[in-house]
Amino acid sequence: GVSVEAADCATLMRLARPHVLRERGFKAVRPDTTDSRRRVVLLNSELQELTQLPSALRRVIDDVGGELHRGYHIDIGYEHHSVHEVLQELLPAGIEVPSGFESVGHLVHLNLRPEQLPHREIIGQVLLDKLGPKVRTVVNKAHNIESTFRNLPLELIAGEQDYEVEVQHGAAKLRFDYSKVYWNSRLHTEHERLASSFGPGELVWDLFAGVGPFAVLAAQRGATVLANDLNPAAASAIPLNARQNGVAARVHAYNLDAEEFVRRALSSCSGGSSDQSLSAARLPTDADLGSDQAILARHSCALGEEQSISAAAAAAEAQPPSHIIMNLPASSIRFVSALRQLSVMPIKPVAHCYSFSNLAAADERLAEATERLCSALQRLPAELVVREVRSVAPSKVMLLYTFRL
Repeated sequence: GVSVEAADCATLMRLARPHVLRERGFKAVRPDTTDSRRRVVLLNSELQELTQLPSALRRVIDDVGGELHRGYHIDIGYEHHSVHEVLQELLPAGIEVPSGFESVGHLVHLNLRPEQLPHREIIGQVLLDKLGPKVRTVVNKAHNIESTFRNLPLELIAGEQDYEVEVQHGAAKLRFDYSKVYWNSRLHTEHERLASSFGPGELVWDLFAGVGPFAVLAAQRGATVLANDLNPAAASAIPLNARQNGVAARVHAYNLDAEEFVRRALSSCSGGSSDQSLSAARLPTDADLGSDQAILARHSCALGEEQSISAAAAAAEAQPPSHIIMNLPASSIRFVSALRQLSVMPIKPVAHCYSFSNLAAADERLAEATERLCSALQRLPAELVVREVRSVAPSKVMLLYTFRL
């Protein structure tokens, strides 16, 4: 290191920063144990002589009366090493350190490879040690998603078995049971982008709403959303998330198959029978909540407010939609046919349908989208725009088809 007067540290650091010691949890400027008026700027351990430093830096050291300080002792332990550094030491040779994970509130989710599985408890504990106290739960995906509701099969490998998470998702704060619903943190930019295109006075049907990311973000921008999901755990989280984000009067939840939701929604906005309407299937604002959550919901949502929300929902159900969101990329296309009747509306709604493609060229993707939608609608889609959302695998992308019915 270089010992200088305390007052000269800032001057030296401006030029020396690229050459100082970089260790996690260590400050590069330390007390000079031989002179309380001086400080030692610790240099990279590869530097043994001042002559190895750039000439401009050596001149500054000379100008401030800097002295070479050898043998400065520091203790580097477990707490000073990164996750990657620790696992490189702990895992057997040939076992690759996990390269990434998903953070969802206090939970970390891994997709470990078969060769890493025998070491999952070590990997989980190191993540818990290094990322705590914010992280309290570490899980691994036990096997591929096979359930109808697309929730992840999880194996707890470290920490608490607490899957009830809370995430900040753009301007929205969302709560849900991660073990019971489908959630993808990588879609937050897309959720915000599409939701920002909606505004006051617009009605949105969200056919595969999940726990409500699109619905809550769109409602925060003034739109009203009829949010549906087949998974009871996801559907019941929607009113809770709407309420805690202050948009309960503009988000109304349903737990139906998407085709049944569309059938009932069409009946409602065309004056059909009440027993086939959406209102008959609407979830209450405290739907399927645990007892403590239900009590909290009832206290926070007085009877008068409940009646007001119910009236707002009934008014929204009687109106045709401005937009329809279909975020189930693996099978959204097969539900498009259920929307054919909306083409007779005086003002045609805009559909936002997510899908997957293995094609790379823009013109090929457009032709593929046209063929898929034409087959479902029995006509050419109007005003079709195809946009890439994200790459999900080599030679596989998630796309958004936006078109007018």
